Amino acid sequence: MELNPVVSISIVLCAALAPASCEVEKEINDALNPSVAKPPESLAVSCIAKAGTGGALLICSWTGGQPAADIELSFNGTVDRGQNYVERGVNLDYEVQQPELVCQGKYGEKTSKCQTIFERPLSMTHDNNTITSVKEGENIKLTVSLTSKNSLIPEYTWVHLNPDTVIKSNWKYQVKSSSSGSTLLISSVKRNENGVYECRARNIIGTTIFKFNLKVKSKGSRS
Repeated sequence: MELNPVVSISIVLCAALAPASCEVEKEINDALNPSVAKPPESLAVSCIAKAGTGGALLICSWTGGQPAADIELSFNGTVDRGQNYVERGVNLDYEVQQPELVCQGKYGEKTSKCQTIFERPLSMTHDNNTITSVKEGENIKLTVSLTSKNSLIPEYTWVHLNPDTVIKSNWKYQVKSSSSGSTLLISSVKRNENGVYECRARNIIGTTIFKFNLKVKSKGSRS
């Protein structure tokens, strides 16, 4: 690769007259001279998924190179192409048949590839048939702990099937959720809060329903 004559002269003068400023001078010349090649900031293309309200943002990234790297993002049978960075938003209502994100990058003669297979929210530790007992007036926590590795951050909905009532956080009910699970805290449980509770965890791949059978006993009950 031949250097621009201006760049060559600049580097020689810099080294001879002011060595400390050489690096700054070189960065300026690199920016002004697009023929100077610079590798990407990372050694390989990155597969990134960010969960957001109502869906997820899928990203393929291999930035910092000069010239820019060619990027290809493949998901659910469709392909998006660009340079350095390609993203695609996926809505929760989007029908996903192929839950694999594949990112491919090409910089000069170098190629790179990564892939991530997403899952619907899963928990190997939860049993939908377990009965949870609590006495009237006590507090109770119902918790779902996810064990799936690539389920993003699901959208959680807690429902009491007595009748089908969606639960929102307030002084009575507190819902706390994260990428690893969700917890419903019921304060001062009443007898009419008996019954089945569901935690519906949903992401771009699908929905999983986790059930809790709550049995509220009277205050004077011994068992």
